[in-house]
Parts: sequence; C-alpha cells; structure tokens
Amino acid sequence: MLEINSKAPDFSLPDENGTIHKLSDYLGKKVVLYFYPKDNTSGCTMQALEFKRLFDVFNNANTIIIGISKDSIKSHLNFKTKYELPFIILSDPNLEAINAYNVYEEKSMYGRKYMGVVRSTFIIDEKGFIKDIKRKLDMTLNTEELIEIINYIIELKDDFYNEKEEILWQGIDNIADLKDHIVNIVYETRKSEDE
Repeated sequence: MLEINSKAPDFSLPDENGTIHKLSDYLGKKVVLYFYPKDNTSGCTMQALEFKRLFDVFNNANTIIIGISKDSIKSHLNFKTKYELPFIILSDPNLEAINAYNVYEEKSMYGRKYMGVVRSTFIIDEKGFIKDIKRKLDMTLNTEELIEIINYIIELKDDFYNEKEEILWQGIDNIADLKDHIVNIVYETRKSEDE
C-alpha cells in the first residue's frame, strides 16, 4: 500500500487523442492525480467539473491535474469534448496505474459484489513523492477535498500570490478569501445545474 512520502509509481498511458503521458514527464511540477470510476456518470462528471472550475487556480500554483479511469480512449474523447475539460485524462483499460496505486477494489451494490475503481486522489510534489492521499471519497465532500488540496499547494508555493495582479480573481487577499471564493464557485455551479 502506498503511503505519504513514498515515491509515486510512474506510468505510461494514452490521453483521448492517443498521446502517451508519463508521470515522470511532469517532474518539476506538483500533480493532483485522481482516479475515478467511469466517464459521464453523475459523481464523476461533478468531480471533473469542479476541477475544471478551479483549473486556473491549480495552473497558477504550478500544478498539473491528471484524471485516470479504465474507460477507453474513445470514451475519454467524448467525455472531455462534451464538458470541455481543460486538464489531462488518461485511459487505463489494463489497470497499469490503477493497480500500481491500489485503487481497484471489491465493491458492493444492491447485494452484488464486483471489482471497480475506488475514487481516490494523490497529491504529488515536484520531486515525484506522494504528499497526501484521499481514498474512497464521498462526492458530497468534494469541495472540501479541493480546498484542502489548494491549501496544501499554497503552503508549498509561498510566492503563489506575491503579485496581486497575477491572482486569477481580484479582491482575494488571503487563503480565507480564496476558500470562500471556491465555495461560491461550486455553489453557484450546482445551483445553476439544478435550475
């Protein structure tokens, strides 16, 4: 089982266009690596849209977002195009990374047991070491998860807002303001989807 401060396993997987990505390609940047069960399902779509909304925040913090599922390249192309996702999603039908990160487990639904991907997020630093692990995430807590990730990124990068002009949203002067802004973004997004 992977632990905090252990070396993150490298992988070599295709994106929706068949382009191969390795984790080691992104040494020198922080990586939010998240595993999700299936494209176009309600929980996975909600999670992807929240990462989309916060994409520029992560980008400004020198952080790459990578999503991985066992869906096909074709499925990923549809999912990424439909929701205009700006970050990397990789196809892992042979469970290369999924098994390496121990996120393929037995699940149960309506009394039926089956194997599936457990929703999990790994925060990886610039040297390729795991700094935080979140497993079996409840989607209702996903906003808190994102805030915790961003807090961690800000702690790692002290100069994240050394120039106010570089901040994505004007009027954000501290971490508390950033938290509030993120919560408002997610709230408004979910509200508009419900209308």
